[in-house]
Amino acid sequence: MKSFLLFAPQGARSGDPGALENVVVVRDSFSWLAFLAPTLRFLYFRMWLAALMVLFVTPVVLALAHYFPVGSGVVLLVLLAVRLFIGLEAGALYARSLRGRGYRLTDAVVARNAAEAENLMFRRWLSQSADVSQTAAAAPPAAPPERRAMVGIVGLFPEPEGGR
Repeated sequence: MKSFLLFAPQGARSGDPGALENVVVVRDSFSWLAFLAPTLRFLYFRMWLAALMVLFVTPVVLALAHYFPVGSGVVLLVLLAVRLFIGLEAGALYARSLRGRGYRLTDAVVARNAAEAENLMFRRWLSQSADVSQTAAAAPPAAPPERRAMVGIVGLFPEPEGGR
């Protein structure tokens, strides 16, 4: 089972079938494409900064390996570790990129495949009325709880010290 995230643009309202044209479904699991060809994947999803970072990681690691005398096995392990991290975090990086572009997370599901996840998310999206989402968005945020300073108490001690 894989987890999937549904991102909608800022103006999209739940229950609006026309808004489904602009939603993005992100699979939050290991990406083989990101592991094998991270630069191509980042360029495809218009993640320019991440693509530049990946392009510069390999030369930097090779330059450091030349400066510090280490074996080629260590360099290979470092490069594989970087690729493994990118493969594991590709979905989260794409989700962060979408948030930066003005999208908001509206739903998350666990499903066997992308078709099942989209079916479930779209049914949920269409079952919610636009009125419910407008009132939820218009509700003011809850006030933070008040914090009272306890006079005479230092650190984690429950009661103030007695006189000396």
